[in-house]
Amino acid sequence: MICRSGEATKKNLIGLYCKESQNLGEYMQMNPEYYYDNFVKPNYEDFCADEGNLRKAYNAIVTLCHMTDNYFAYYQRRNDTKVSRFNELKDFQIHLSSLAPYFNDVQSMANAYKHLYTNSGKAHVTVASGGAVYVEEIDENEDDIDGGDLENSCCSTVYYTKKDGNSFSAKDALSGMMDVWEDLFKA
Repeated sequence: MICRSGEATKKNLIGLYCKESQNLGEYMQMNPEYYYDNFVKPNYEDFCADEGNLRKAYNAIVTLCHMTDNYFAYYQRRNDTKVSRFNELKDFQIHLSSLAPYFNDVQSMANAYKHLYTNSGKAHVTVASGGAVYVEEIDENEDDIDGGDLENSCCSTVYYTKKDGNSFSAKDALSGMMDVWEDLFKA
């Protein structure tokens, strides 16, 4: 039985319990396709529907980042050919970075906030480092957008800055990685 994420009532190390199941012992495995379909994809779609929302961007970034760990660990435990040529997670990550120029960017963005306050010696910590994620307001008169749809309004976009100082759209990075995962699941 497949459950939507909102239907889970009991967590277990093995998987999620579905309250609609007739068999109380029936659990489903958290496999990569389930994780992708029920966490990664919905978070990405939520962000695409509200591209100026930093929380939605970050949720999409973090779940997409964890997709790598989920996929590798799941198939490695099963000795599946999908990951058998990679000795460890780092090798698989290097492979993914060769498929998508945004792979390392997504990893950096996910980790930028995870490690933000780990240095307890500092009273104030900023995120002005590689992988930092920002929201920028876009005016309808900017040259790089089609202002016809914005008619006297403004909107926001989430972007990130790399260590070299260049900024990129979080949506572009997420979309590029979503394409890679879609291809991997089709293979």
